[in-house]
Amino acid sequence: MLVLLRLLFVVAVANGESVHHLDLNLEEVLQNGKPLHRFWTSTGLCPPAPRERVAEFLLSEDSLRNLEIIAALPNRGIKHVRIHWLLEMIRFSHYDDKKTIFYDFSKLDAFLDKLHEFGLYPGIELMGVPQGIYERESKRRFEYFWTDLTMQLTARYLHRYGIKYVLEWRFETWNEPDLKGYNVLNFTTEEYISYVQSTRLGLDAAGRLFNNLLHIPLRGPAGLFKAELHHPFCWGILELCNERPHKCPFEVLSFHRKGSGARADEILDGGLQLIDQVWERFPNLSGFKVSNDEADPIAGWSTPREFQSNVKYGAMLVLTVLQHWSAKFQGRFANLESISHDNAFLSYHPFEFDQRTLLARFQMNETHPREVQFVTKPVYSALGMLANLGPLAIDVTFEKDNLSYVISYDLEPFYAGP
Repeated sequence: MLVLLRLLFVVAVANGESVHHLDLNLEEVLQNGKPLHRFWTSTGLCPPAPRERVAEFLLSEDSLRNLEIIAALPNRGIKHVRIHWLLEMIRFSHYDDKKTIFYDFSKLDAFLDKLHEFGLYPGIELMGVPQGIYERESKRRFEYFWTDLTMQLTARYLHRYGIKYVLEWRFETWNEPDLKGYNVLNFTTEEYISYVQSTRLGLDAAGRLFNNLLHIPLRGPAGLFKAELHHPFCWGILELCNERPHKCPFEVLSFHRKGSGARADEILDGGLQLIDQVWERFPNLSGFKVSNDEADPIAGWSTPREFQSNVKYGAMLVLTVLQHWSAKFQGRFANLESISHDNAFLSYHPFEFDQRTLLARFQMNETHPREVQFVTKPVYSALGMLANLGPLAIDVTFEKDNLSYVISYDLEPFYAGP
């Protein structure tokens, strides 16, 4: 039976109100729908400097409340949180008589326990080093240090939380390693490649310790992939992967492409252009999944911008998701595994609403005790709307007057989303 629905959309535009009529062929929708995997349910943040105080920041009341409110989005609207410098929360403890390294994981334990309580999965960037040990270990046994640290970290949390939960984590190599601001260990290209291979060995070793059949995926290189002269690490590791794809340490190739703030489609276009360039240069990698895990409208989270305070930022984020879904649906970006937005930061005065965050934080520092209030921004509500999409959807329709929409649905009888 052919079912037709007539829907009415009213949109406020610059020149007044525009009325949009849509004729919907329900039978055609049901025939053309494809699984809509929630590829956008990740956020991220970078703790403020200095790195030595990462634990203090992430375990602060404000930071934890921010993450708890983000985790409260309906239908797990955000599931993953990608955080820089997590390894700085670990401390060197001691050596035994065999020079085995022992670490103090107590602060990282406390933070990850909170994420577990909130129902969030961490993006574990293998970035940073436990204080008090790296300089001597890197000179004597560089590969062993990274393999052992990765193994101890992973095995610890497999035992603490169990296989099912930890396999939802996203282990990833050093963020944007070609940038001097992040390459604080002054890796050479050879050292960087050795670091990546050692972390892969560490994950494999942890899997064998826990279960001989357990394989833990690794993502990387989390790079900008600009000119190779200035970004040799990320291009170099992909060249190695292309030469021996079965030995590539990565299961998902991650990259970063943001926009200029002008249009949402800059993000998708930039990602497609980069991946086309990678596939052309490294054809043996064309079967790998890819992820843009910093798919933001514009760089610089703390720079105040008026659009980030209002509905425009929410609309840009939704449009970014819809455009990527359309590219996946049409097969232009079939290898896309996920995108992530860095918007889990803590805003500060006087830019509570204008920074790239999901919540506006108001601090009443002169009260006793200190009082902090969080206010959800329109972009938070936009993520809540996306969270209600059904598990099946058709392609996005882009109309005049800057209107776009997607029809999603569920074959189960109790689905109640839009």
